[in-house]
Amino acid sequence: MGQTLLLSVLLSQLCLPASLDLVYRLIAEPMTWFDAQTHCRQHYLDLATVRDVKDLKGLKAAANGLTDAWIGLRRTSDNVFDGKWYWSQPTVKYSETEPWDRTQPNNVNENCGIAVKNGPWHDGPCGCSNTNVLVTEPRSWVGAQQFCRRHHTDLMSGKDQRSLLDPSTLPHQWCFVGLFWDQWGWSDGSESSFRNWNSDVNPHKCAALRDEGLWESDDCGLKKSFICHIGNRNNN
Repeated sequence: MGQTLLLSVLLSQLCLPASLDLVYRLIAEPMTWFDAQTHCRQHYLDLATVRDVKDLKGLKAAANGLTDAWIGLRRTSDNVFDGKWYWSQPTVKYSETEPWDRTQPNNVNENCGIAVKNGPWHDGPCGCSNTNVLVTEPRSWVGAQQFCRRHHTDLMSGKDQRSLLDPSTLPHQWCFVGLFWDQWGWSDGSESSFRNWNSDVNPHKCAALRDEGLWESDDCGLKKSFICHIGNRNNN
C-alpha cells in the first residue's frame, strides 16, 4: 500500500467506564496451556481474561514479578478469513458501517486499519515502521498502541472519536487508527478485544504474559506457570 503513517489521537479526556475488578491467582506449577485451562476451570473459573488496562494492572500484580505465565488467550483458527475486526479501545464495538473504501478491507496479512487523507479507509500491514503524528520516531501499529496507552488513553477507536477527525487535515497520506483484524479468543468465551502484544508478529497459538505486562505467543505444549481468574471481587 506504499508508505503509511501513524495517527495517535489525544484521548486523555475520554475515560473507560468503571468495571468490577477481576481477581487473579498465580499458579506456580508449570503446565501446558490446555492443562492450565483444565486446572483453572476445575479450581477457579478459567484461565485469565483481561478486559482493559485496569485488569492488566491486576494481572501484573498477581504475577508478582514473574515474566512468563500463560493467560487465557488462544488463536482460534489458522484460516486468515476466520477473524474479526476490533477496535483497540475495548469498550468500543466494531461496526460494518466503518468508513472503508468500497474495495476494502481486502488483503490477507493486512490486519490494521489506516485512515486515508481525503478518502475512505484501507487495511494495511501492521508491522511496517511509520512516523507518529505526535512523535517523530518510527513506530509499528503495536508500538503506536503502546505509546497511546502509556501517554494518553488508546489509539483512536469508534465513530464518536472518528467524528473528531477531519481527514483533510492529516499531515500525511496514510495514518494508522485503532482497527485491527484478529483470530484470537478468550478461554472463557469473553468478547473482550483487549490485546497487549509485544510484537506485531505472533506465530504461535497461545498467549503468555511477559516483561512489563506485554504478551507474547508461544507453543501451547510448553509448560509454564499460569494465571487463573476467579471472578469479580465483590462476588467471591
